[in-house]
Amino acid sequence: MYNIHRWAAGFSPAALLFFLFCVVFSPSSIARGETTEPTADYLNPPIRHEDIRVQVEDVRENLLSALTSIDEDIERITAALVAADNPILRRELVDELERFTRIRSDTIAAAVAEIGDLRVRDVERSVEKLAKTSPPVIIDRKNVSRIQSSLDDFFAPETEFGGYLKTRFNTDIVWDNPREDLFEMHPKAYVKLRHPVNDSLTFFVSAHGQYEVYTGGRTHYDYEVELDEAYLDISLGSFDVRIGNQVFAWGRTDTINPTDNLNAMNVTNFLTGETEERRLPVFAVKVDYYLNNTVFELAVVPFYQDHKMALWGSDWALYRPGIVTEYSGGYLPYSEAIDDESMEVLDWVVRNYSSPNPPSYSLENLQGGLRISSKYKGWDFSVSYAYLFDKIPTIYFSDGMYDAIENRNVSGYVASLPIQELVESTYLEHKRCHVIGLDFATTWGSYGIRGEGAVFLGAYTYSDVLRPKQKDYLRYVIGVDRIFGENLYVNLQFVQKIIFNYESDLLEEEFQNMLTLNINKKFFNEKLIPDVSLSYNITDGDFFVAPKVTYKYTDTLEFTFGANIYNGDPYTIFGLFEHNDQFFLEIKYYF
Repeated sequence: MYNIHRWAAGFSPAALLFFLFCVVFSPSSIARGETTEPTADYLNPPIRHEDIRVQVEDVRENLLSALTSIDEDIERITAALVAADNPILRRELVDELERFTRIRSDTIAAAVAEIGDLRVRDVERSVEKLAKTSPPVIIDRKNVSRIQSSLDDFFAPETEFGGYLKTRFNTDIVWDNPREDLFEMHPKAYVKLRHPVNDSLTFFVSAHGQYEVYTGGRTHYDYEVELDEAYLDISLGSFDVRIGNQVFAWGRTDTINPTDNLNAMNVTNFLTGETEERRLPVFAVKVDYYLNNTVFELAVVPFYQDHKMALWGSDWALYRPGIVTEYSGGYLPYSEAIDDESMEVLDWVVRNYSSPNPPSYSLENLQGGLRISSKYKGWDFSVSYAYLFDKIPTIYFSDGMYDAIENRNVSGYVASLPIQELVESTYLEHKRCHVIGLDFATTWGSYGIRGEGAVFLGAYTYSDVLRPKQKDYLRYVIGVDRIFGENLYVNLQFVQKIIFNYESDLLEEEFQNMLTLNINKKFFNEKLIPDVSLSYNITDGDFFVAPKVTYKYTDTLEFTFGANIYNGDPYTIFGLFEHNDQFFLEIKYYF
């Protein structure tokens, strides 16, 4: 607010009303209203003095020229958002749209502020003349505070509150094991609150509560009430700062994102459920710097966070006969060098006598990354670097255990060990790795083309007798998508992992290839949406297919019926869960 006391002495009633009119429409008041479209009054105010009128005209012309360019970008992004079906791409486009909208608002606010200052200067000259001939009028501090409070309330940004309630029912298609869960129920409530404190400070918090019921051969329950995202957004001109629990969404491809490694994942139920719900918020400090059409994003993650997974006691447990140790970034198939009995004993030892040693909270264990995003002649792209801990621990056995594995005498060796030596026979360690990434997106006619890849330096894999070996690797995705006719969306991707400096005794293949396919179509004004997703592991021949149909009864209530089907050899990443084929029904209500 401008200093009213300076001009109060000597005001006539008419001069006072004229001045208060200027205060109400001062730049600070306009900014509080989050003006996004300048009106003629703001851009062309009544100016009495010619020199000031010329300056206002210059500001107005510069603003309209800038808005023309910004509006073209907003129109392009909006068109892409309407056509996009990929959740990751939609989120990225929404972020981009918010950024340009913010730039537009800031541009308008700066111009209105400059015109406001010129207008005040024009008013000051007129008021000086009025003050010389008008009787004094006193405005006390109480009245000024009341005016300020009223304006703050009137122009205060709106608080947003929402969320959803949902229940998901899963049932096994074939009950072929008396120990497995035949039926599952997952009721969940999610709430979120966004409150803009002022133009430069926004608070966001979200949380969920979930209760899980498993029944069949046995009945067991689980529940959780957890804070999800909770952060402060601080806008400082060309800088945006976000502090708190947050989710990063790096990369441009669909579902599989080699560059997206800052957040841990919830894989307690493997691939069931939505990808966005599987990301676990992590406490971080993120700074974005905007320079023309380039964004520099720096993320600092002070505390380590594990993937959330079932180690045992579940149909989706990580440790079960056979070893599968990675959800993303590769996997370890069954080793022909180890017999089934030895595998089961090793699993039992790991489950009962070892636990990961998560990195301690210290400066030397900081994680983080840098991402630079830009665009050039129809290409959107970014380069990134992250320095992280591998969220899947590397398993080490003692030398005696390795000898027993090679001699196929694991059972006898374990039986001969005292408890203390058995505890010391395994060790789990999270390794540091560097991740250097690149992603891009463009169009070619009616087709969307996108790609993403990352080199992992310092990663570990295993030999055929489970000895850890440090092997760098490249993982990349190339995808193409298109909307055919009336809302028929098709997305096809090729995924490959290449291990550098390959050795013949490694469990993993040197080249691991996969195809993913997503097809969906919208009917009846987008109320009925059949969808099918397929992941086919070319290297080992296993696959995962997830057909579903969503019916949007209203804008806030939807029903989804579908299936999750796994197939492959028992020790492939999808074949491991081939007995977990399920039908599911999900009811979701948004508020």
